[in-house]
Amino acid sequence: MEIYSAFLLNFLHFLHNNHRFKIEIFVFSTELVLLTKYFRHRNFQVTLDSMSLHFSGWSGGTKIGQAIETLNETYASVVTPKSVVIIMSDGWDTGDTALLDREMAKLSSRAKAITWVNPLKGDPSYEPLAQGIATARPYCDEFVSGHNIESLKTFAGLIDP
Repeated sequence: MEIYSAFLLNFLHFLHNNHRFKIEIFVFSTELVLLTKYFRHRNFQVTLDSMSLHFSGWSGGTKIGQAIETLNETYASVVTPKSVVIIMSDGWDTGDTALLDREMAKLSSRAKAITWVNPLKGDPSYEPLAQGIATARPYCDEFVSGHNIESLKTFAGLIDP
C-alpha cells in the first residue's frame, strides 16, 4: 500500500479542494488519525510535508478493525446516513477480524454507503483473500481498484455522478 500512498493522497487533495461536497480525511495504520486540516493547503507538497509531521505509520502494518472502531466511537458524528465512507486500503490486516467484522457492521448501518478502494485489485490475478478484506468486503457497496488514473476516474464517477 505504501507505494500507492502519495498517489492516493494527491487524489484526495484534488477531491478536497475541487468538489462541492464535504470531505473528511483520515489515515490509519495501527491507529486512526484525522488529517483533513492539512488538506486545506492548495499546494499538494505543502499538504504532504505538513501531514508527514503528524503521521508516521505509512508502512507499519494495519489494524483496520481498530481504526474503524475509533471512527465509530470517537468520530461518530462524522458518519451520517448521508455519508459515503471511502476506505483506501489493500486489506492486509494484522488486527482482530472479529473486531473488524463488528465495526464494519456498525459503520455499514450508519452510512449511506461504503466504497473500498484497493490498488491491488488492478492486478488481473488479484483475489480478495487477505483476512482483512475478506472480512470487510461483505459490508462494502462498491469494491474498486485505485492503482492508476483511469481507475480513479471510474471511482470519481461513483462519488460524483
